[in-house]
Amino acid sequence: MKYVKYDDFWWKWNDKESPLNKAQLSRPDYSDVCIDATELELVEVESFSELNWYGMKLYDNKYDTGWLDRSGKFYGCAYEYHTEQAEYIHKCTEEELEEKGFIKITKDIIENKLIGYFSGDSYNENMQPTKAQIKYLEELQNKKDCMIWFVYTSDELNDEMEPS
Repeated sequence: MKYVKYDDFWWKWNDKESPLNKAQLSRPDYSDVCIDATELELVEVESFSELNWYGMKLYDNKYDTGWLDRSGKFYGCAYEYHTEQAEYIHKCTEEELEEKGFIKITKDIIENKLIGYFSGDSYNENMQPTKAQIKYLEELQNKKDCMIWFVYTSDELNDEMEPS
């Protein structure tokens, strides 16, 4: 299959239905829009999952929002691209990442705060964020000079994260 890179996303190249210099955009928010692909990067891969997403909206550490794994490694993505990153970068669902102990870092656009969602259990020591995750969140909090809200999605405890 052939794909072109446009607007920080990979799009399916449609040789049969599009003129040779056009790419059919296949996401709902671009319904039936054709773009001039003459100057765009065209790649051919066996499957969509083989595409390199680094440096795009789905995987770029220039963003403060994204996923934080148990070792403290951050996978940045643009705001509201968590589902796509889970699917295309990690090859699973958001729920599966949460079950693996990843923290979803997103933001409250109204209050302009970062929020860390963790599906662990605040009452179970084995289901707590790791020291590496807490360290990353503390550093992010200090760098952005903000308070990160830390939310446990598996119980009723919703507290601000307090640096240790």
